Amino acid sequence: MLSTRAIACLAGVLFGCSGVVAAPTVVWQIGAPDGGYTEFAIAGNYGAYAQAFRHDPDLRAGSSVTSAWPYIHPGPVDAWAGSRVHRFRVRFDLSAVPGPVCRLTVRMVNTHYSAPPTLAVGINGRTQYRYDLPAGGPDASLADPSKGSPTTLTVLFPSSLLRRGTNALDLSVVAGSWLLYDSVTLEGGLDAPSGPVLMDLRAECTMLFRRTGGGLRQIVQAQVRNDGIEGEAVASLSGDPRTARRVHIAPGVNRIELPVDPIAAPRDATVELMVGQNTYRATVRLMPQRRWTVFVAPSSHTDIGYTDLQERAVAVHLNNTVEALNALRTSPDFRWNLEVAYHANLLRAERPDLVAALERAIRKGSIGLQGFYLNMLTGLCSSEEMVRVLSPAAAYRRLGRDVAATASLNDVPTAIGTMPTILRHAGYRYFTDAVNEYRGPVFRDADPRMRQSPFWWEGPDGSRVLAILTHGYAQASSLGFMDSPSYVAQRLPAWLRGFDRPDYPGAAVLAYGGVSDNNHMTPNFEKVVRAWNRAYAYPKIVLGSARQFFERVERTHGERLPVFKGDFGVYWEDGAGSSAFETALTRHARARLSGVQRILALSPHRSYLRSEINRAWQQVLFYNEHTWGAWCSVSAPDSDQTREQWARKAAFAYGAHARSEALVGRLGATRAHGLPKTVRVWNTFGWPRDITVTVPLTDSPMAPVRVTSVTTGSDMASQVETTGGHRLVFVARQVPALSCADFTIAPGGTQSESILRLGAESGEWVTPIVRLRIDPASGAITSLQDQRTRREWVAMSGGFGLNQFLYVVGGEGSALINQNGPQANLSVRTHTRSRVALVENGPVRAILHVERR
Repeated sequence: MLSTRAIACLAGVLFGCSGVVAAPTVVWQIGAPDGGYTEFAIAGNYGAYAQAFRHDPDLRAGSSVTSAWPYIHPGPVDAWAGSRVHRFRVRFDLSAVPGPVCRLTVRMVNTHYSAPPTLAVGINGRTQYRYDLPAGGPDASLADPSKGSPTTLTVLFPSSLLRRGTNALDLSVVAGSWLLYDSVTLEGGLDAPSGPVLMDLRAECTMLFRRTGGGLRQIVQAQVRNDGIEGEAVASLSGDPRTARRVHIAPGVNRIELPVDPIAAPRDATVELMVGQNTYRATVRLMPQRRWTVFVAPSSHTDIGYTDLQERAVAVHLNNTVEALNALRTSPDFRWNLEVAYHANLLRAERPDLVAALERAIRKGSIGLQGFYLNMLTGLCSSEEMVRVLSPAAAYRRLGRDVAATASLNDVPTAIGTMPTILRHAGYRYFTDAVNEYRGPVFRDADPRMRQSPFWWEGPDGSRVLAILTHGYAQASSLGFMDSPSYVAQRLPAWLRGFDRPDYPGAAVLAYGGVSDNNHMTPNFEKVVRAWNRAYAYPKIVLGSARQFFERVERTHGERLPVFKGDFGVYWEDGAGSSAFETALTRHARARLSGVQRILALSPHRSYLRSEINRAWQQVLFYNEHTWGAWCSVSAPDSDQTREQWARKAAFAYGAHARSEALVGRLGATRAHGLPKTVRVWNTFGWPRDITVTVPLTDSPMAPVRVTSVTTGSDMASQVETTGGHRLVFVARQVPALSCADFTIAPGGTQSESILRLGAESGEWVTPIVRLRIDPASGAITSLQDQRTRREWVAMSGGFGLNQFLYVVGGEGSALINQNGPQANLSVRTHTRSRVALVENGPVRAILHVERR
């Protein structure tokens, strides 16, 4: 708190007790303080930054500077801008230096919501101030300034830092992610205090420990805001003269460390800060603290697309793996993790000269290999598909027993409840789910013991994996490990306080992931960790993999950890509904591939076609990978990025479809051209069943044909398609389990009666088995009745029918998207006109085409 004397002095300065406050003079201004950014360069199109600003802005103040100034200032975690610090420089001339104090005001439309930026202000290359900006609003502000959370930074500095002639002022985001500008103004000629004016002094007892010549010392940290200019102060803990130290107070927020003997029992103390004749005080509760070990598992989050075209996103991760291998040559203590096993296969394909080096690094544990081939939407995956997801990493276990012990799912909020069973049977002991809660508020409903805390996850068969759900997938960068030890000291204590609770087991925590979406890796974090461990005894930082964290927890607390079963459902899998056609293609392809594998396994005389099958499955996996659309697919649905990324995503579905059909063709089911011919029908299931078969008849007439079972001599119902060219459709009756049956196709036969006819009521259609009614307005099926039992399968009590297209609006910005948002006000829209056409009708099948308008 402020002393009475300090408050009186401050009032005199700010309210004119010391004389008349001079009116400030505007030296220059960029943009208008209007809450928007439309006057700036590339406004609303942050993806254009890398192309438009190959060199960071270095501008001279004047009338044209605003239109050349980017509306967005990227940070070092922003892959789309090169994952580096960008310096924005303004040069300006002064005929005379306006004294005695200058004021820089930076008004912002928004800052990044989860990785808020640290802004550095440099003046003539000699002085630099750093400011941690608050977290802002959602990404929607990138295209719409009204969606932002505005904030303003004011910097006072002595005019002596300026000079007559040319000056330069630099703005750099040195940590975190982007900010959006509203305006930047430099003023001079202010009357202000000659030294610091301190406000809001606070103090806390931290879990930081330093080892000094006198032994282990615990850190009490004070924080104070300086609304004046820089100056000197003396900080101490009252009653302990050993803690007194002289500190420099810069403008903005200052953090001061006071070392004390380790606290053995709770007690109160007072932090004192003396500036000249003024003394500022704050009370602090001193508490014993756990001596933490933080396991940092750095990686780069893998989106196949999203931030850029798929091939460019993939290239970033290839480069990251190469850079990790380069870093290991010069720093044996460097550590990195391949977030998905695809990275290893990518290096094998693109850089075979480095495969041996990668395998050595994996064997030694210098590079961690995690189990998932890609970050999958597990709710879309079949069991066979999950085997394909986990197999590539497992193949590297030939390098050592601890290789690929951990499977990791990243960004996706939830995984299916059978995951523990699948993982354990695939040889995985540990599982991390790096949760993105956007549209998936997992922790809101979770047991508190699951909040970034280890637990046993049990599958339906009793199999267990040691698991953890983490808040995000780039924790190393958000905690400052990609920046500097001082930045870590600012971020780490507050983060660790979240674990200082009775239900958290032990004193080991996992900081999962290094950098965000498709970001470039820079090896600086290894130096930051090394410097931190030299400066602090605790928290001790272990740079490595999630496996090391799990092994520690399993050894020290494994028997006492809670056990959970089930799952949280699926959230992001709804993306597949936005591309239903491609999703259906992929599902059919997946079923074909599983069938082909069974057929080949039952036919030992055939070549297994391993490489062709693997390539087809690869297409399936890439389609069900979690990235569904470009970053701008909602805000700019017609942009090149949106269209081109979707074209590539859809190509995985079309590729899976084409390859699976080609494999079916390779089986040689048709043994003759023309008619008669014999076809072999395989049943890959474990029970006899009827199978609908489609056979090309491209070299045959459209006349009726006869299909006969070679085994029984019975004729099968058949028809020739009227919509898809010369293709024969028939039903192969009761094909034996895990076996096959042959059928001959020959000219002749008679056309049987069609199965579908109009009913007596409007919109009604009838078959021997079902009676259905289609609403002429919405095109929905309002009744589906079993003709034999009279059972009705459509419950219209909810107001909607089967196959009805519903468009729901009102969820954007609500709690359905962001758990902190307001409750949604939803409305449902549907079609009001439709047309029904009978496009095919025969003894085997009928097709109704419903077109809505």
